[in-house]
Amino acid sequence: MAPQQHYDFEDHVVGNPLDDEIEVQHFGHDDENEDDERGEQDREYILIDDNEEDVASRARSPIQEAAFPAIIQLPSYRLDNVGVIRPGDTVELIDRTERKSKHTLSGDFLKITTIVEDLKTQETKLNGYRLRRCSYLRPLFDGKLNELFMLIEASEDDRRPTMTQGLQSVPLTEVLKKRKCEFTDRDYNAYDVKMANRWAPAGLKTSMEIIKWIFREGTLVCRFVHTVVFDHNSVSYSGEVRKLYRRETDQVSQTASLPIPILSQDRKRRSSIEQIDGAPTKRRSPPAKTCRYTFGDAFCGIGGASEGASQADLFVKWGLEKDELAIHGYAANFPAAEPLHMDAHDFPVIAKRREHGVDILHLSCPCCYWSEAHTNEGKNDQENMETLLTVGPFLKAVKPRYATLEQAPGLLKLKKHRLWFRKLINEITSMKYNVRWRVTDQSEYGLPQRRRRLVFLCAKQGLPLPAFPKPVHGPKDSGLPYWVTVGDALEALERRGAHTYDRYHQPEEERLLARPREPVDPRTILARCITTSGGENIHPSGHRKYTPREISQLQGFPIDYHFRGSRGEVIKQAGNAWAPVSNTKYFLLLAQFLEAWDKGYVDAEDDVEDLYDYLEEKGIRVPTSTRRNIRCGVALTELTVHHANGLHGWHQPHNRRGANVKFETPRRLRGSEEKSLISTEAAAPRIRCYGKFQFESDLYPG
Repeated sequence: MAPQQHYDFEDHVVGNPLDDEIEVQHFGHDDENEDDERGEQDREYILIDDNEEDVASRARSPIQEAAFPAIIQLPSYRLDNVGVIRPGDTVELIDRTERKSKHTLSGDFLKITTIVEDLKTQETKLNGYRLRRCSYLRPLFDGKLNELFMLIEASEDDRRPTMTQGLQSVPLTEVLKKRKCEFTDRDYNAYDVKMANRWAPAGLKTSMEIIKWIFREGTLVCRFVHTVVFDHNSVSYSGEVRKLYRRETDQVSQTASLPIPILSQDRKRRSSIEQIDGAPTKRRSPPAKTCRYTFGDAFCGIGGASEGASQADLFVKWGLEKDELAIHGYAANFPAAEPLHMDAHDFPVIAKRREHGVDILHLSCPCCYWSEAHTNEGKNDQENMETLLTVGPFLKAVKPRYATLEQAPGLLKLKKHRLWFRKLINEITSMKYNVRWRVTDQSEYGLPQRRRRLVFLCAKQGLPLPAFPKPVHGPKDSGLPYWVTVGDALEALERRGAHTYDRYHQPEEERLLARPREPVDPRTILARCITTSGGENIHPSGHRKYTPREISQLQGFPIDYHFRGSRGEVIKQAGNAWAPVSNTKYFLLLAQFLEAWDKGYVDAEDDVEDLYDYLEEKGIRVPTSTRRNIRCGVALTELTVHHANGLHGWHQPHNRRGANVKFETPRRLRGSEEKSLISTEAAAPRIRCYGKFQFESDLYPG
């Protein structure tokens, strides 16, 4: 055996396809004692039966083809120039992409689960999970040497489990050689390429020679699973990136770091899940929930996400916004929350975990730059683009247990934004969060418009990652309640009539259209999405545009919601918001998962498609009426359970925002009076300003 040498070198990226604009869209243990294995290709299958009468009887009967299996599983297989391969082995596949690069490249890999032979065709294939180098999907993953991810391709129309869909079949002709690959849940700092490859052949003289040898022959490491879900048109609008579950790792990680919850003596839920080193420890069951879960709203605007969180009975702790009018409106709507008037880049510097730590964090970074409708360069494009880089620092500073993000679908769909999308995923996973994303139609959650949004659900590693909430509205033949229509959304406003003055709802003062349009049936959803300018939507009468209050109703805001500024500014505030009527379904789902986790009803690696179906399977009985209300986002009632403490759920708060319903005096405000109106709100002095955001007059104290 050749002598070996110990080496030490810096991490290198080998084969970065970004430099060559490469796009590829295509996954044990070694056994060194192969000489004593028999060849597997010349195998005979003999049926042995000691009962001669039965044999004779069967000989006289016609042969039934179904009695013989068409496909069998093999325990091993000897492949020329490769050796014996078995289930559990990892093999390197031939690179048939014909890529050209100055970097060293390789094909994909396959973690073998079964070896099957078709007895009719005598063809043998390998079934398993495809693996790919992380450097080929930068910057979604860090391009570390010999780091792999497991690629799972699934279809949204396939009802099989995602991991079952991800199994791929590969012919033996695609196998290049066997490789050693370790599957671990440990972080890179705890187990890197140097630890996996401690020795190299003595004949290698330079660090570059060692790196090339490791690339071609060294041990590979897989830590992540990347799931890509395709629709019926073979286009992906959803996916997932998560750390390997402990049950998916091999013996390397069985004594390694395990994510377990750190429980304080009084079990404060505000504590995040931390990563610690140690042997597997049984999770202690915490006491019953005694207070509400907390919520923080970054880029809060007028407070659309905070309103949805309030309706899910979360306690809104703070909201951050740099727009002056919007943050004052936010303060009026959420007097119990701390309004922060500042640039998002400055928040991680001043954030204190004790003061700003929350259970659920939401981030709605400005989306206009990522929108498919954004075709002309804007003056704030660079600033809006860079707000995505605040996601990682926010997660690091606040350490929420769950986080949500909402963006324009163009961030995922447009090729020019692809690297930014990957960078965002990397920002999330590098902070030790698992993440799912999906482009969802918000009309499925009660919004009277076809508003498609890219939504991210992030869970701290060590917590279960929820599936997206199921639709609660649909077409007439879907079996779900019909879409919420324009008439449904405006019904309360029309019922209130003109007896209460609302400066943002003066239909008689709206400018009539020069060319009236044909009236439309209000029992339909909006033809166009609400935007910051209103989206050119016309009132069903066909004679005028919508008032600002009508716009806010179509965006799912309560009828008593406070806005600030002129007509155009209010429409912009409402159009920028994530509609409360739909986002509350997401926040309610996360709150329910937190409660189920805190009570010990779900584990970190449970694959839960429907929380209440899952709870019932575990013996937690949920009344039928309660299940229906839960899935529709309605307040929960106490559940009947076998356990000592049930899911008491998220009861409808008696005063969600703590603000009384009030409307301005019946006098139209003009000119400077628009700005002075803000000073009448008692909430204004509570606003904290940081950095360059200092108010310029006594009306806006810092």
